[in-house]
Amino acid sequence: MVKFNIEFEDNKELLEAFKQIPNKAEKVTNDFLESKGAPETMRAIIGLMPISRVNKQHAKESSSLQKKMENLGFEILPKKKFNYLVFPNDGIGNKNLKEQMFFQLGLKQVEGPLIKQLTDALLKAAEL
Repeated sequence: MVKFNIEFEDNKELLEAFKQIPNKAEKVTNDFLESKGAPETMRAIIGLMPISRVNKQHAKESSSLQKKMENLGFEILPKKKFNYLVFPNDGIGNKNLKEQMFFQLGLKQVEGPLIKQLTDALLKAAEL
């Protein structure tokens, strides 16, 4: 429900770090996004999820999200059992009067720090 892709035109420092190791940059980036980027984004999203008053297993307290890795990016989606998360996230239906956008807000919280950490990881790889 939320997608992260590297946007080089928005970050000159990241682009310069990427250029320093053209033969390894793609692998370093994909490894970083899988090991740190997607998990940190999932934690941020889960932290913003609401808990309903209904007595049931709640997405916030379960392993409710999954990552779908892409080249230089990832997508965070609810697991099939938790597909209902689209309703409170988007404010759909008579019980969800306001969109909460926890997927988008969670990504926004970590996006800047992730780009900085990725830039650092690329510069460190360039030193090796």
